[in-house]
Amino acid sequence: MPKFEQPIIVPKGTVFKEYQVLTPEEELRLKMGDQRPESRQESQGKTSIEQAAEIMGADFLGPEVVENVWGVKLETKDIPPIPFSRADLGRAKELNQQLVLRVDKAADGSPLTMQKMNEYVDPKLAQAGKGKLLYDIDWYKNEEFYTTETPEISWALVSKELISGSTNKNYLEQTEVLITYLQNEVFRDMAIPPEYQDAIQEFESKKAVLVTLIESDWQEAAKQLSELDITRLTRQTPAEAVYDLPTNLLTNNDRRLERAYTWTKRRRSGGRLVGVGSADAGGAGVSASRPGSRDGGLGVSFSRSR
Repeated sequence: MPKFEQPIIVPKGTVFKEYQVLTPEEELRLKMGDQRPESRQESQGKTSIEQAAEIMGADFLGPEVVENVWGVKLETKDIPPIPFSRADLGRAKELNQQLVLRVDKAADGSPLTMQKMNEYVDPKLAQAGKGKLLYDIDWYKNEEFYTTETPEISWALVSKELISGSTNKNYLEQTEVLITYLQNEVFRDMAIPPEYQDAIQEFESKKAVLVTLIESDWQEAAKQLSELDITRLTRQTPAEAVYDLPTNLLTNNDRRLERAYTWTKRRRSGGRLVGVGSADAGGAGVSASRPGSRDGGLGVSFSRSR
């Protein structure tokens, strides 16, 4: 382009051929480095719904599944961004995990509690010849985890099977299995996010005390174990575990936890830690166990939303 010592004077309404008049949109893109919304999302390590669906295939349970199973049609603005990178999703696929969009409200706008799930989805399961959602609810029908708590509206990466080696372990030992799974599988050859590093350090700092508490004061042990950050980051609530069951069954004809229980991060009113499983056609069972219990049918599913 030629250099001029004097100002350029051109007739009004004309432009020198080496220059281009930019529209306001083009000026904005230039200031932002020509990043479209999707590419900005990618630069932040996140993934679009279309990209996630392509990576996960049948293991992508997104907005269409929410509408088909739960009757909830989400507006685009109400769908949370996927917090996982394409590398995260590729690793999840490799580890036999799925990406699930969970919602917290039913089609009528009421909270999607376990109680509401049972009322809504039972007729759909019966019509499809797939049994019922929950087995006998008598012992927990007044528990807060059944009447009040809902899933968090979020995307979650969830293991399709119990984590290998997590059965016949007490709650603390299961937590160690989850940490090993994070370090050696989920974040293998990746940087472990600071939030997870801090959670692991918290567990290690409290482990010795928790080992003693399990024997001397199991209720306090259950409370402290359920409140650990690593528990919060890697286990399901009962509502989330139950939500995932018909979401899979009515979408992929995949009956999860049919012969085993997953230990969740919630306690019943008496202090025992709640499990969900044995989800055959007769309905999923809900159990409650002391943190020191060990059983060949009680393991842990992995679930993370960040």
